[in-house]
Amino acid sequence: MRRHPTRLRQAVGVQSGNDLRLACGQKIAPANGSHGIGSAGADLSGRCAGDRGRADRGDVEVFTAPPWEHRAPEETRVAFRRRLEGDARRDGFRALVERSADGAIAGFVTGWTTPAPFRTDRAYGKVLERLGAQQVEELLVGAFEIDELGVRLSARGTGLGRRLLSAAVGEQPRAWLLTWNQAHDTIAFYRRVGWREPPVRGPETDIVVFLAPDQVTG
Repeated sequence: MRRHPTRLRQAVGVQSGNDLRLACGQKIAPANGSHGIGSAGADLSGRCAGDRGRADRGDVEVFTAPPWEHRAPEETRVAFRRRLEGDARRDGFRALVERSADGAIAGFVTGWTTPAPFRTDRAYGKVLERLGAQQVEELLVGAFEIDELGVRLSARGTGLGRRLLSAAVGEQPRAWLLTWNQAHDTIAFYRRVGWREPPVRGPETDIVVFLAPDQVTG
C-alpha cells in the first residue's frame, strides 16, 4: 500500500456508507465530484498512534502480494514510508485512502504531476526507451502520474480500485501510470477499467505504460 504523515495532503479515510472521517475520527464532508472520497489533511501512514499498525499491515500486504512475494516485509514497509516523505513534496501530490468499516485501510492511491524535464531514474528511463522522447513529452510531461494504487485482498472485486483511480485523476485532462510486465492481474485490471497503452516506439522493456481512458494519443 503506493514521510512525515502530516505532509500528505488530501489523504482521508472513507468509512462504509460514505461516512468520511480523518484518521483521528474527525468527520469531514465529501469533496464534490470525488466519488465519496474526500479531501483533507493526512494519514496514509497513520497519523494517530492507534492507526500505525493497521497502516503498516496494509503496506506490507499490498507490496508483498504476488508477483512481489519475494520482497522482505519490513524492508518494504520502511522503504515505502521513506519514499513517501519525499513524494509528498512533489508538485500536484495527492493521496487518497479508503477505510473499511473497522477502520483498517482498504485501499489507497498516490500520485503527482510529472515534471519537466522527464526523469530517468527508477523505471522512468525504461519509459523513455519504450515510448520515445516525443511521446513522453506530449503524453506524460505535465500529466497526473499515478505512482501507487493499492487494494487489500479483502477489498478486491468491490470496485474500489476503479473508484480510487477515478477520484485521483478527477478532472485532469491527462493521466498515466506504469507497471511491471509480469504483473498480469494488474495489467488485466487496467485494461478492464479502460486504461490504454500508447504505441511502442522503441525496444520492449519490462514495464508497461497506461494512459487514462479519455486521453487522446497523437
